[in-house]
Amino acid sequence: MAVYAAQVETIDRGLGELLTTVQKAGKADYTLVMFLSDNGAAPDGELAPTKAGFGFPPHARNDRWRKDGVPIRPGSGPNNLPGPHDTFSAYGLAWANVSNTPLRGTKLTGYEGGIRTPLVARWPAGIRQPGGFTDQIGHVIDIMATCLDAAGEEYPAEFEGRRPLPLEGRSLLPVFRGQQRQGHETLCWSVPQHQAVRMGPWKAVRSTRGGAWELFDLEADGTETIDQAARQPERTKELAARFEAWRQRVGPP
Repeated sequence: MAVYAAQVETIDRGLGELLTTVQKAGKADYTLVMFLSDNGAAPDGELAPTKAGFGFPPHARNDRWRKDGVPIRPGSGPNNLPGPHDTFSAYGLAWANVSNTPLRGTKLTGYEGGIRTPLVARWPAGIRQPGGFTDQIGHVIDIMATCLDAAGEEYPAEFEGRRPLPLEGRSLLPVFRGQQRQGHETLCWSVPQHQAVRMGPWKAVRSTRGGAWELFDLEADGTETIDQAARQPERTKELAARFEAWRQRVGPP
């Protein structure tokens, strides 16, 4: 965990250096900076020492991950502590749960601990209430739409003879301006362990292997501990249908 903390500190320092450079260039007031953490703490590393991790078995060709050809040593435990340049370790399920507290689940899951992440935005000339908080829901697909909106550009219907897929994100600029934006009516996820769909405060989750959907009211139960599916079968059915329509449209993961 000490190595993990050091990595976070290094990220903070690097971001500070970047912002200082922008400030020195006299561009800080008109530069939009969005900082988004990765989704969910990873459970790799297991609860006991292991010689494998992050998909790297101990006897695989682990000399292809560094430019100098030095093999990495995947795994965890007291005999393979993280930190040295040839390690590729993880802090395991227990620490992942701590990192995600109070949210349920970890990376790879469709619970909030696997898909929910904070976004920090800095834009002195564009954000109406600096230092404020908002609980309006966004998605990573909104970042391109936001950048285009901030730059005053339109998403092209055609580019160099190709027709790009339509833009699905929606600009976050209304949020930055202190307004209530028209967000996504439905958001869907297909991650390694789960399928999930959200409409307003309601969210349905089920295993990627199929089976019954769980239903949660995130406004009243943000930690997803009370399954409402049996009490609200019609709402659950509606969310499941929304997910299936999305899956048919975008194709298999």
